[in-house]
Amino acid sequence: MKVLSLRYGENFAPPCGTMSAHKSLISTYGFVWYGKFGCPISKKVVTQVMNEKPARVLFIKSGTSERYWAEIETITRQCPEERFIPEYYRNMASKIKCWIKIKRIYDAPRDVMSECIVASSGTPLTVASRVSMNPCLLVEYIETAKL
Repeated sequence: MKVLSLRYGENFAPPCGTMSAHKSLISTYGFVWYGKFGCPISKKVVTQVMNEKPARVLFIKSGTSERYWAEIETITRQCPEERFIPEYYRNMASKIKCWIKIKRIYDAPRDVMSECIVASSGTPLTVASRVSMNPCLLVEYIETAKL
C-alpha cells in the first residue's frame, strides 16, 4: 500500500500539540485541513496515495517516537475555508501551498517505520528519515501480521 510519510515539528504548535489541535476540529466538523509547509506534493504522488483505500498519511513527529496514521479524503493546492484549519496557523494559511483533508487521526505502532520502504529508492524509512532532508516521502507500507 502506498502512503505518504510526512515529518513534522512542533515549532509553533499550541500547548496541546499539533495532532491534538487537528483532532479537536475533526471532533467538531468531522474533518480538518492540515497545511503542509514548503513545496506542494507532486500530482503524481497525490494520485498514487489517493488511489489507495483507505488513503493515508503517516505523520512522524521529529525528534520523538510519536507516529500517527491519518485517513485522508483529498490533497489539494487550494486554500480551504479558514474555520476548518486549526486556529494557531490560520494567519499563515495563504502561505501554505498544499492542504491535506483529514477525517481521522490515530496512533500508529511504534515500529511502523520499519514496515515502510521509500518508493523512489527502496531504502527503509527508518534509514531515510534520518538522512533525508525531505520531510515528505512516498512509501510502500508492508503491514506484517503481529503474532
